[in-house]
Amino acid sequence: MPINKHSFARYQVIDACIRNRQRSYPDINYLIERCSKRLDQQISRSTIEKDLKAMKDEPEAGNPADPPRPKGGERDRR
Repeated sequence: MPINKHSFARYQVIDACIRNRQRSYPDINYLIERCSKRLDQQISRSTIEKDLKAMKDEPEAGNPADPPRPKGGERDRR
């Protein structure tokens, strides 16, 4: 699947928002706001939802949309 400049920029913004530990669990409206600000154009809700699905479905992307879970009851100690 080819990736264009706008989708790559949206992926970067979504990734940064999800990885941001200062703001836990960003909602869809926050992601729309941040992506719209970065690209200087209005981004629709369905676009962000499709981007999240694509990030989750592509394991080679190294995405935070589906982080690996610790096994055996271990806690993540970051």
